[in-house]
Amino acid sequence: MNIAFYRHSTLTRGGDRMIIAYANFLAEQSHNVTLYTNVLDTKFLISSKVLVKRIPARGRLGTIVWGLTHCMPADLVISDIIAMSVLLCVRQWRKVVYFAQDYDVFYYQSKVLRAITQVLYFVGLRCLRLPCLAVSKDLKKDLEHFSPAIGVVENGIDFHTFFREQDMALAEQKEGRKAIVVLGRKDYRKGLTTILKALDLFDKEAFEFWVVGERIQSSLTRARMVSWGYVDQVTLRRILSSADAALVPSIHEGFGLFAVEALACGCPVVATKAVSFIQHRHTGWIFDLAHPQELQEGIATLTRKGSLIDQIVSNGYALAREYNIQQSCQDFEKHLLIIHEKTEGNPG
Repeated sequence: MNIAFYRHSTLTRGGDRMIIAYANFLAEQSHNVTLYTNVLDTKFLISSKVLVKRIPARGRLGTIVWGLTHCMPADLVISDIIAMSVLLCVRQWRKVVYFAQDYDVFYYQSKVLRAITQVLYFVGLRCLRLPCLAVSKDLKKDLEHFSPAIGVVENGIDFHTFFREQDMALAEQKEGRKAIVVLGRKDYRKGLTTILKALDLFDKEAFEFWVVGERIQSSLTRARMVSWGYVDQVTLRRILSSADAALVPSIHEGFGLFAVEALACGCPVVATKAVSFIQHRHTGWIFDLAHPQELQEGIATLTRKGSLIDQIVSNGYALAREYNIQQSCQDFEKHLLIIHEKTEGNPG
C-alpha cells in the first residue's frame, strides 16, 4: 500500500511517538510510507525508509490550506485530528483514516469550541463514515456515540527501551528528597496547569518535581521544580527509573502512554481516573483533581517503602508488559489492510 500520514507538527510527544513507530513499521513491511508534516522537531528516530515531506506552507493555516488543495498519491491518508480528517476528505475522498489518539473535544475549555468539535465528529464519523481506529477501548466508547464501526489498536511500548535502569547520578542529585516525574504539557486536557497550585502543598525540603517536556514557569508554583525539557527515550528511561513516583494529572486521556512507560521502569504512578487502566491501590493510585489532599495522600503513600508499594510496583510492571509496541504495530497494519480492501471493493 501507499500510505500517507498527514499532520501539522511532528515533535517529541506520546502521539508523535506512536505515529513514527507505525510509520517505521509499515515501511519495514515494504509499504510505501510518506510523512507529510509542516513542523519537524523530534527526538524520535524516523526510518530512512519513510519518505518525509515538509508541507510548503507556513503555520497551521498553511497546513490546512495545503491539505485542502492537494491530492496526495496514496491509498490511505492517516490523520489524528478530527478537524483535519474531515477537511482532507475534500481532495482525499474515501482515502482518509481517522486515527483517534484522544477525544478532541477535551482539547478545549471553551464550550463553543467543544460544540464545534462535536459537530465535526458527527460529520466525520456519522455522515462521511470515516474509518476510525482508536487507541483504547475507553476512547472507542466515547466515539461510538457517532459511529458503531470504531476499530481499536491499543498503544504499546518497546520493552527494549523502557525497563528499570536507575541512574546513580540522578539518585544522588535528589539529596534525600523524593522526586516525582510529571509530563510537561500545557494542553488543558493534560491537567498540569490545573494541578500546579496543589503542588504548593508539598514541602520543598522533602519533595521535588521533575518536569519532562515543556518548561513550566517557576512563578506558577512554589514547589521545587526541575525542568528537563524534551529528552530522548534513553534519558526518559533513566529519569523514570530514578524517580520515586510519576504524576499523571490528566483531565482526559485517549490512552495514557506516559503512565505505561513509567510502570515499565518500576516507577509507581499516581493518576486521575482518566488513565483508566490504573487500578487504585493495585497498579497505582487514583486521585481526584478537585481534592488536592488525595494527591498528597497518593504521593506520600507511593514514596513510602513497604510491602504495599512493592506489590503496586510489581503489579504495575506486569500491567505494562501487556502493552507491546510490536503487537500494536501488527494490529495497526491488519486494520489498514482491511480498510484498504473495503475501499478498493467499494470505490463509490
